[in-house]
Amino acid sequence: MWWIWMPPTRPARSGSPPWISNTTRGHRGWVDPRKGFQPGKGLLTYPQDIQRFYLFTEDNAHVIVIFHYPSMAFPVMVIGMSNKEYRPTLAQLRTFATIAECKHFGTAASKLSISQPSLSQALVALETGLGVQLIERSTRKVIVTPAGEKLLPYAKSTLDAAESFLAHARGANGSLTGPLTVGIIPTVAPYILPSLLSIVNAEFPDLEPHIVEDQTKHLLSLLRDGAIDVAVMALPSETPGMMEIPLYDEDFVVVVPDDHELAGRQDLQLTALDELELLLLDDGHCLHDQIVDLCRRVDVNPISSTTAVTRASSLTTVMQLVVAGLGSTLVPVSAVPWECTRDGLATANFGPDVVANRRIGLVYRSSSSRAEEFEQFAQILQRAFDEALKNAHATGIQLKDNNPIIPLPV
Repeated sequence: MWWIWMPPTRPARSGSPPWISNTTRGHRGWVDPRKGFQPGKGLLTYPQDIQRFYLFTEDNAHVIVIFHYPSMAFPVMVIGMSNKEYRPTLAQLRTFATIAECKHFGTAASKLSISQPSLSQALVALETGLGVQLIERSTRKVIVTPAGEKLLPYAKSTLDAAESFLAHARGANGSLTGPLTVGIIPTVAPYILPSLLSIVNAEFPDLEPHIVEDQTKHLLSLLRDGAIDVAVMALPSETPGMMEIPLYDEDFVVVVPDDHELAGRQDLQLTALDELELLLLDDGHCLHDQIVDLCRRVDVNPISSTTAVTRASSLTTVMQLVVAGLGSTLVPVSAVPWECTRDGLATANFGPDVVANRRIGLVYRSSSSRAEEFEQFAQILQRAFDEALKNAHATGIQLKDNNPIIPLPV
């Protein structure tokens, strides 16, 4: 297969052959000396009126022939058949995977911190070397071709393997080192990050944590796309292709206005939820779903007519609403030191025989070869939760005991 490539950065000049124009530059096709530029895959023979060759060279992807017509304003490159020895670079694979993820060239270029022309050139070089169209381009949308969809998982696996190779090289001494991108749900991040980062800075100075706070569904998407290495979230993730390391079970604490009749109680049953006007986080937060599931266990509808129109995206906002007397809520015990010590709030606990908790764990791709590192990081997360729990008890608020669980085999 042969095609023509018109240099896209230079306009046609006077005296050029009629097939050289601003509408054909940058397009693939072939040249018929009698009919002019023909879009497509032709050019099985060179046009007869070539005056001389400027260059004949070969790289890993293709043969490039630059020739010149007597009346041409600039050369034209003919790019030839794929070389069977071609091997894509990691940069080319990363370009393909990022375009497939973003479905937009500008967004993909920004994400990779390169120019859009450089992005396009890397993709063209990859498609040329493989002899396969991976991305279908149009002025309106970017579509991954069927061949691209088939090859995309292999590209991602290759990139994962390269990252694992680097991580293992950095961690050859058995400790956590190098970059580690960690996704954390919003109802965990603010409460364990201070202890987590303190431990990392003191004991793992060569570890470079990057934190991404987002809702569960977004973190799982980032995990699938390789944008983050691990995610701290509520279990089960119920996502194919993921592995889970359970970290700890965390009790819920009832938060009410300080003059509420349940304030200070230590023997609540789940049926007590029916007495509360519960304020919940927006849909999409796993804590919202966990409280709803808790209520359903005792046939309680947590969405009352008075709170249904109240929306909040953070526990801090919910606490302010409770102080104002607009309702009550449930929070994880690790949030108590940060959210429940302000004036106007009181807490209550479920009885010792009541199971009202959530399980937090570490989730990562099953294709990753960094399981040992992630298990080590899971232990750091457990220690961070221990510190958060100690801080909760230090507030003087009476709480049930929580203990980290032993990670299950992976």
